[in-house]
Amino acid sequence: MRARRVLPVIATGLALAAGGLAAPIAAQAAPAGCFPYVTLYVDVNQNTPRQGNGFCDKNYFNLISSTHDKVSSWHFRGTPGTAACLLDYVTGREVILDRIVIPSSGGLGQNVPSWANDRADAVRLC
Repeated sequence: MRARRVLPVIATGLALAAGGLAAPIAAQAAPAGCFPYVTLYVDVNQNTPRQGNGFCDKNYFNLISSTHDKVSSWHFRGTPGTAACLLDYVTGREVILDRIVIPSSGGLGQNVPSWANDRADAVRLC
C-alpha cells in the first residue's frame, strides 16, 4: 500500500535538520500520482506548511488538529480547471470560506480572505 498523505511538518523538520531551506517545496510535493493536491499554511503568504493532502481516492478531508481553525493561506496543484473549496461548519451547515480553481499553470496559491482567516475545518473538491 502506498502512502496517501504527505506530512509537511515532518518534511519541514527533516529539511531544517539537514540545514536546508527547501521545506515549502517538499511540503507541496504530492505522493506519486496523487493529484490534485492541497497544501495548507497557518501563516499568510504560504509560510509554515502544516498539512498536505492529495485527493487520490477521495474528494474531501477534515483538517488535522495543528491546522484546524488556523489556516491563513493555501496552495492547490493539479489539472487545470479543477476546483477546491476551503470549508467551515457552523451549526451543522457548510460555509465555503475560499475557492481555488487551478489555472493553466497547474497550481495556484493564495491567502484566505480576512473574514475567513482561522476558520477552516475541511477541504473538498467543488
